[in-house]
Amino acid sequence: MNDVDRWQERNRELLIAALADLGTRMAVHLGVESETRAVVAEWVETAVMDALRAESRAPMALDLFVEALGLDAFERDVVLLCAGFELHAPFVEICHRFAGQSVTRPTWSFVLSSIPGAEWSALAPSAPLRAWHVLRLEPGPSLVQQPIRLDEQILHYLLGMGIDLHLDRPLSMVDVDLEEQGSEQLHAIAARLKAGLERVSANADAVPAVQLFGPEAGLRKVVAYDVSQSLGLNLVEVALADLGPADAALDALLDRWERNALVARSALLVTLDDDGKADGTRDPRLRRLMGRLRQVPVFVSGRVVPPLALERPLLSAEVPAPSPMRRLQLWERALGPLAETLGDSLDSLASQFLMDAREIDAAVGTALGQLHAEEPERTLEGPALADALWSASRGHGRPRLDSLAQRLRVAERSDDDSGWEGLVLPPQQLAQLQQIEAHVRYSFQVWDRWGFDRGGARGVGVSALFYGESGTGKTHAAERLAARLRLDLYRVDLASIVSKYIGETEKNLRQIFDAADEGGVLLLFDEADAVFGRRSDVKDSHDRYANMEVSYLLQRIETARGISILTTNLRDAIDTAFQRRLRFVVEFPFPAQPQRAEIWRQIFPAATPTEGLQFDKLSRLNVTGGNIRNIALNGMFLAAEAGEPVQMRHLLAATRSEYEKLDKPLSQSDVGDWA
Repeated sequence: MNDVDRWQERNRELLIAALADLGTRMAVHLGVESETRAVVAEWVETAVMDALRAESRAPMALDLFVEALGLDAFERDVVLLCAGFELHAPFVEICHRFAGQSVTRPTWSFVLSSIPGAEWSALAPSAPLRAWHVLRLEPGPSLVQQPIRLDEQILHYLLGMGIDLHLDRPLSMVDVDLEEQGSEQLHAIAARLKAGLERVSANADAVPAVQLFGPEAGLRKVVAYDVSQSLGLNLVEVALADLGPADAALDALLDRWERNALVARSALLVTLDDDGKADGTRDPRLRRLMGRLRQVPVFVSGRVVPPLALERPLLSAEVPAPSPMRRLQLWERALGPLAETLGDSLDSLASQFLMDAREIDAAVGTALGQLHAEEPERTLEGPALADALWSASRGHGRPRLDSLAQRLRVAERSDDDSGWEGLVLPPQQLAQLQQIEAHVRYSFQVWDRWGFDRGGARGVGVSALFYGESGTGKTHAAERLAARLRLDLYRVDLASIVSKYIGETEKNLRQIFDAADEGGVLLLFDEADAVFGRRSDVKDSHDRYANMEVSYLLQRIETARGISILTTNLRDAIDTAFQRRLRFVVEFPFPAQPQRAEIWRQIFPAATPTEGLQFDKLSRLNVTGGNIRNIALNGMFLAAEAGEPVQMRHLLAATRSEYEKLDKPLSQSDVGDWA
């Protein structure tokens, strides 16, 4: 028999002894005849009851229940009486003798007349027995004649079987390994919140609520668990979306849950929707929950600060993401000896991906499992492991961003100069792109190892403006940059972001930037002047709110930790304040003839059959790289239809179509000698 089984057996014996004690006191109170009192005395001797108490190493469930709900002696006896009717036939027989008749269920009349120290106030709806739904009233001719029944969950608890904290909703117990997932920073936050809870609770009629905000839901959970453990409480988690409708049924459920939470010494963690699909702060269920659960700590966890206005004390704490140095330590711990084989790859992982201990452990497990499945005998170390870890980490932030922006498929290239293949730019612009790449690759070394960050939050991300005419290669350059850095490229649909409703544009952009901050992505804002345009003079309320949007974006792009590329055809349309906050501004000029010739040389894939192409003649066309791509693609289809290699005549026909589309005259001096 294990310790739990031994305690449950001893708890039942103590419960029987308590019933015997109650029966004895009832007999004395009612002045029953000596014969009945003798029956009670035979039930259990006082010495036996004292011995049971002495041998018990843990308090009986009844005493824990009474203490948790603050019941007085009479209320304790009422609970015990109702439990006796459910559990023990000898006790029911004794009550029959007291009543002088068969009593199938106790009534208020029987309770008030037979238990010493009876108080009518204990029957009030606001008194603990009814307010906490400890007792259930059954139909009867009058209040005092209504049969009363103990709640089934309470009955099971008194028998030592625990109490249900799930009820009929998907609640789950939180269990966190604080040694593995915690840190000194998180523990310090938890210690401050614990002190605040104890200080405020001592002078308030309700336990304070706690709002936790920050980029990582896992770390917010760690803090809530740490606070709960330090207060001697369990932690139960529920998503706000799973609570059901805000109605009377929810109120009753919350009342029962608070009772069970007090008995089980538990706190509640309510998680808001981090994807931004629902605004939990405006959800009536959250206000209802906060209004009813006033005696247990409630943690509200969300990515941003919820504007809660509650009729109860409120504490708030930001839970920051782990620093890159802390993430490096988590990677090293998760990998063990394998970490030594990865070299600088761990720096890149720690710098690029905003992951907590649980997510890092999951990424390591995924990577090792994938490598083992591909080659069971493979040595799990070095470049192969680094690639697998990077791939596993890239999937971390995808679910959130996939619903907010369009992920573009990018063909990855090697880290050598061939990664810029197909991008024809003057040396100055190509050097700027290589600088952007270097700022991303070596961010951990500069910001963290060399200490340039100094704990600051601004300017850590990389932002750049690409400007130039359509077709000059701005989007293609972003694709090449993402390919070389092995990042996902997401194109932001500005039409879905800009809203006529006040505050919606900022909300949409916040969701995108927050998701991108988790790492592994490059954000591409095409035609960025639609959102990042110049602020105007305030002539009416619309101008004022438009300027507020721009001002918000100024702050957000400066604090973003990810990689953002803004493209525009008109540099002057971008607010100058944005340009000051951008780390790079790259001009994509109209290609000169030598550059156009090089674009033509690279435009056809190696598998494309060609015949007699003259790139010096093709380069005379005064068009951008985007137009060249259209002409080449159309010419390839014409050649395929004719069953021939791509020739100058196919490209001539494609050129005429492109110029007609551009509403641009085609000079004979450009194409007269093509045939």
